[in-house]
Amino acid sequence: MNSAIINNQNSKITSINKQLRELYVNHIDGLNTMYGQLESHNIRNYTAPYLIHIWEDEYLKAAKKVMIIGQETNEWNDICVRSGQDVDEVITTYKDFDYGSNYHTPFWKYVEIINKMINGDDTPYNHSVVVNNINKFGKGDGNGRPDGLVTQFENKYFNVLRDEMRIVQPDACIFLTGPDYDDDIRQKFPNASFSPVEGYETRELARVSAAGLPLAFRTYHPGFGQRCSEWYEQVLSTIVNVI
Repeated sequence: MNSAIINNQNSKITSINKQLRELYVNHIDGLNTMYGQLESHNIRNYTAPYLIHIWEDEYLKAAKKVMIIGQETNEWNDICVRSGQDVDEVITTYKDFDYGSNYHTPFWKYVEIINKMINGDDTPYNHSVVVNNINKFGKGDGNGRPDGLVTQFENKYFNVLRDEMRIVQPDACIFLTGPDYDDDIRQKFPNASFSPVEGYETRELARVSAAGLPLAFRTYHPGFGQRCSEWYEQVLSTIVNVI
């Protein structure tokens, strides 16, 4: 292979995280506006934004490059991101959390299960997939949605999921968000449509189509899925078989 082509490919491989960091830094003005708006409403119970990192060697060697998207964080770093240094600190939080390697909840359990379904049992823990959230900001003191204005201002001033998708270029996305978050998906992908998959109600499993999305599916959050684990793993197998 031509050495210039090889060098170009290596440049692309090493640039994913750099591009993500630049994306976040370029939105600092928007974040500062968001913080000011929330302060004016006396709203302070929210986390730092969920800024992702890619383990590039594992991700780019995966059988399929897949982004798994949850709802929002269950607590998180709580600093206000106002500088590049703050961006680096929150990305370090994401890296140190290491895909929930010491945090045993249904979501991270099923991240590992999906990863092994796609890439095999001998795959490194779960870095071959990318984990993201549909909403970048969670509550500062527990799980669940933050105040509605937090999400409203996020969508206005820090709506970066489509750009993350463009940079990371997954082959497929799995939204583990449940049907109650379909409007949140539409806030990130305004023309998103949800179509049924044979054998399932649309609330249970849907194909998600939108500009800027690769092959994508939405099903229930693992917190629900674990209560009927055999059925839920069948749903996940249906998704993986198509992927």
